[in-house]
Amino acid sequence: MPDVGRRRCSKPSCGQPGVATLTYVYADSTAVVGPLATYAEPHCYDLCQMHSCLLYTSPSPRDQRGSGVAGS
Repeated sequence: MPDVGRRRCSKPSCGQPGVATLTYVYADSTAVVGPLATYAEPHCYDLCQMHSCLLYTSPSPRDQRGSGVAGS
């Protein structure tokens, strides 16, 4: 049985319900935030609405591509 409704945000001082799951894909060196996973997984972090919206990462050098717009 899925445990979706019982999980809380992984941030230490936050007790809000989890709505998203942060996963790190080691093979791609990528952090992914998506809908709350059906089951809790080791090395994944559940986040509440506020913390999932506030989460950001620095762009990697491979993300620094031109936009394709003239003058960029």
